[in-house]
Amino acid sequence: MTFASEGWIREQSDESSRSTGSHRPRLDVTPECWEPELRRRLRQAPPNLEALRDLYDRVAPAAYGYARQRTRSRRQAREAVLSAFVEAARHPAVFDDARIAMRIQLLLLVHVRTS
Repeated sequence: MTFASEGWIREQSDESSRSTGSHRPRLDVTPECWEPELRRRLRQAPPNLEALRDLYDRVAPAAYGYARQRTRSRRQAREAVLSAFVEAARHPAVFDDARIAMRIQLLLLVHVRTS
């Protein structure tokens, strides 16, 4: 699984990349249409397990693929993704910045755990 195949990468089209000849993909951080409702549900007290399940269904495959690329180990990738989701469940405020897609915020949690 790659981010490009998921449509998470946009091609960089600014003038600087054309003039230098470099061609770097840019990660799409735009929130999806389903995110505002999911953010609201995650903030409910007690924790909304159904909202966590929805988040997992939407983001876990990409998070696991990313962790697997970084660690090259299935076990370490699973642990990193599980740890990121536990953090999200305990502290749903990690998703408070509505300008950034939830999948990106979760991938950042995975990134920290695979460094």
